[in-house]
Amino acid sequence: AKACDEAASLLSAQRELEQATGERLIGTSLAETVLSALRLGNMKVAKRLQGDFKMGDKHFTWLRVRALSEARDWEGMDRLSRERRGMPPGDVSLSVLVDACADAGAPDEARRFISRITDPDKAADAYERIGDARAAAEARAMPADSGGGSAFLDRFAAGMRAVRQGAQASR
Repeated sequence: AKACDEAASLLSAQRELEQATGERLIGTSLAETVLSALRLGNMKVAKRLQGDFKMGDKHFTWLRVRALSEARDWEGMDRLSRERRGMPPGDVSLSVLVDACADAGAPDEARRFISRITDPDKAADAYERIGDARAAAEARAMPADSGGGSAFLDRFAAGMRAVRQGAQASR
C-alpha cells in the first residue's frame, strides 16, 4: 500500500512538473525526475521531491553535480564544492567534481578543483584524469602534507625565492 501511495505521489509530481515545463517526465524514475527538475533550474521542486521521497543528501548531490556539469555551470559547481551537506569529505568530493569536469571535456575547469586537493597522490590522479602528465608528475614529486600546510608553505617559499632571484638577476 505504501509503495502504491509513493508511486501515485511521484506520478502526481511528474504530471505537475510536466505541465509547468512541457518536458516529458511521466513514467521516469525518481532520480530522473529530480535530475530533470535540476536541469530546468527548478531547485524548489527538486528539493521537495528529495524530502517527499526521502532521497539521501549524497544521492541528491550526485544528481546536482551531474546537472551542473551537463549545463556547464562551473560557478554553480564551485558553490556546490564549498557546501558540506551531501558531499563526501575534502579531496573525495573535489575528485568527484574533477571527474565531472573531465567527462564534460572541461580540463581547465577541473584544474580549479585540483588546485584545492591536499593529497599529492590524489591530485596527481586527478591531473592524469584530465590528461596533464607533467602536472601529475610534479604532484607525485611533492611531499605529503603533514597536516599543517607545510608542503604548501614550502612550495610557496621556494617560488618566492625563485622570483626574488630572477628579479635580482635582471638588475
